[in-house]
Amino acid sequence: MIKYLSDTNSGKYDRAVSGYEFDPVLYETEIPGDEICISPILSHKNVLLFQNNSGYVYCTNYYKGIVQICPPGSEVIAGVGGCANRTTNTTIFPVGSRCASNPCGDKGLCFDFPSADGYHCECYHPYTGLNCQTEYRECPLFQCGNRTSEMLPMCIDFTSDKALPYICHCFVINGSADMTLALDNCHNEKLFSLKCDEVERVGALPFTNKGFYVCTSGILRATFKSCDLHHVWNDTQKECVPEHTPP
Repeated sequence: MIKYLSDTNSGKYDRAVSGYEFDPVLYETEIPGDEICISPILSHKNVLLFQNNSGYVYCTNYYKGIVQICPPGSEVIAGVGGCANRTTNTTIFPVGSRCASNPCGDKGLCFDFPSADGYHCECYHPYTGLNCQTEYRECPLFQCGNRTSEMLPMCIDFTSDKALPYICHCFVINGSADMTLALDNCHNEKLFSLKCDEVERVGALPFTNKGFYVCTSGILRATFKSCDLHHVWNDTQKECVPEHTPP
């Protein structure tokens, strides 16, 4: 059974590996040795190459992943994607290949996984997403203001499929452990201090309706999310809803 994830940009991408939860019994393979897929934190949901370039693996767990071995006469060649002919440096598409339709476009490399009837796009910076369809929007330099003896501004940016381009995390030096935020600048705006011990776990940001906060039990205590493009946060429903609801 394959369970489709619901957070993949609202569209079903044709068997993209990172868009599904795979049943390990059906798709995972144990990988011997200690050189690949040794850390789910570093390698989870990434394609790693075997040292001899004889194939690659999409890591799913400790020493486990979905493996693709290159056919005779081919190997993994840097900058080509998938298994490529050693002589021509062109990708060899397996029968029924999902990569043959070029789902990553010119924004990434496509890696076939025939055993799972899927593919994975390794995106070029600044692109991301299942099909490299979204783009990182890097914060403008000093968008949130300059560092001072009292304030360390940090810009949190979002991808192009999100309603918020960025927000500012304003770290008050020698201040409380509360998260202090602003929309555009830490020095000339009224700051919002998020005290997660005193508020509900998920809620609205007071300076924009395009994002929300989630209080966590981790070191950062909270994360900040943007609604999808053309969506706004509804604090009653505790979810992002379409910006313009038809009458």
